[in-house]
Amino acid sequence: MRRLLLLLLFPALCLAADAGLVNGDFSADADRDGVPDGWTTSGDQGVRQALRRETLPDGSACALLACTAFTQSSAASHCMLAQVGAVKLTQGQWYRLRFRVKGEAVAAGSVDMAISDTKTWSNCGLHDGVFLSPDWAWYETTFRATQTVSATSRLQFWFGSTGRVWFADMTLEPTTAPRRQYTERMPETTARNRVPNAGFECGEAGWGSVTDVPGWGGNLNRLVGRVVEAGAHSGGRCLEIAVSPRNLLTYWFDYFDLQQQPVRMPLAANRGWLGVEPERGYTLSAWVKADPPGQTVLLRAQHAGAGRADLRVKAGGAWSRVSMPFRARGDQCYVAVGPDLAADQRDTATLWVDDVMLEAGDTAGVFEPRGSVEVGVRVPRDGGLFAPGEPVQVAATAANHTDAARRVALHWVTTDFHDKEVDRGEQTVALAAHAEREVTLPVRASRRGFYRVVVTADGAEVTPPLPLRLAVIPTNQRADTLVGMNHGY
Repeated sequence: MRRLLLLLLFPALCLAADAGLVNGDFSADADRDGVPDGWTTSGDQGVRQALRRETLPDGSACALLACTAFTQSSAASHCMLAQVGAVKLTQGQWYRLRFRVKGEAVAAGSVDMAISDTKTWSNCGLHDGVFLSPDWAWYETTFRATQTVSATSRLQFWFGSTGRVWFADMTLEPTTAPRRQYTERMPETTARNRVPNAGFECGEAGWGSVTDVPGWGGNLNRLVGRVVEAGAHSGGRCLEIAVSPRNLLTYWFDYFDLQQQPVRMPLAANRGWLGVEPERGYTLSAWVKADPPGQTVLLRAQHAGAGRADLRVKAGGAWSRVSMPFRARGDQCYVAVGPDLAADQRDTATLWVDDVMLEAGDTAGVFEPRGSVEVGVRVPRDGGLFAPGEPVQVAATAANHTDAARRVALHWVTTDFHDKEVDRGEQTVALAAHAEREVTLPVRASRRGFYRVVVTADGAEVTPPLPLRLAVIPTNQRADTLVGMNHGY
């Protein structure tokens, strides 16, 4: 019994262990020499650097590492903030490092960081970098210690040029192992229906397409089908998936075995992994109708790294509900529904889909949307590409599923390739009961380059919740490009 008790307590004892970081808020300066206690610099004679403590406007402290001259002459040619012999790591334990940072005039635009064992000059599990911005930004990472180290440890932050970098509010503490999840995921919800924009009232937002392909590289890169505003099962819109020899897509793959496969099973799939409980029962349902009647429909729940559940059913010529109960094989899945023309040996068919629902339980309940008010966002341009000088825009469609008028405040923030903010704005949308409205969000991104736009809303959930990606690049006027890319960056 005593041995069992020790085993149960051991993880808690490890987690409570002190990682040993000294003066992480940089406030202590007992000898009043202007250098925060516990911290020092490191570099060879070709580097002229200085470390000093500064006071922020709110009264807290930070550390400024400044390099005024830099000559590359050895492996020790770096401007470095270091804490030596204080940090304690236990092999196998997970740790979280968190701090605020900003910088200016650093050639690389970034700072490297690591924890090393100075006895063997080996890395101890942390080796990363962070982009610098002229404004304060939080950085956080978790890592697993690859060895036990204490008196010979060195926590270090360095860059290889002149420039100035500020650090503040640094913590290093034991933590639990990170939970493995696919990152493009929808926020947790208490709604009965987990599927965003389930009735397509926000247009195509939050939807894409997948199919079964023989190769391992890629899948369908866009939604196959269109949102139509007539003949919906409920509301004003539904999804129409029409397949014929005139618009039949072909999947090509060239490594190693050549593949050429017509896409006769384009499934509409929600964008973003949905949270589910492992081993719990769920039901996927949708309203469908087909031309010709009797078209095979595939319902799919794709689990994250744990296989999938499929069910093939028939769709009639009038709206009918199809459903598939299944048991979750993990804590994330996405759902899909669409026609399977190959199963019927057809080349032409049209399927209409509406009111998709994923809910807990073994039977399909009355349909309800994920949110009472939803906002769908998209870049209304193939590939999100804009030419220099033309307006850069994001389309937002707000849908009010309630019996009362609503007002939704939209906010957006635009950042560039280096995550530096270049624009922000807001716009209020007034919605009548059970109404939709599309607005254009003007994004001020005039310089050439890559951008991310994050849209949030007061009083509604945004789909998809992840950044929209776009770019401003010159339009190619020639028949061919100057640069060919085998695999995209």
